[in-house]
Amino acid sequence: YSIVEYPTGNLIMSNKGCNQYEIASLTKIMTFFTTMKIVNKYKLSIREENIRITDIAMDMSGTSAEILSGEVYTV
Repeated sequence: YSIVEYPTGNLIMSNKGCNQYEIASLTKIMTFFTTMKIVNKYKLSIREENIRITDIAMDMSGTSAEILSGEVYTV
């Protein structure tokens, strides 16, 4: 974790700040951002739109979601 001073953005303290990590959190944020842009653009309801997992999505590396082809999720 890091503590950053507002509003300057200066780093005050960091725990394990020199360690390198995968950008999974950034990927999740960008997925959410992109999804919400599409939902807003096309005026979709996130509780009514479904997403079916494809074989290609299931076989992608880099996820620990353990999704299975054919499963259906709401947005």
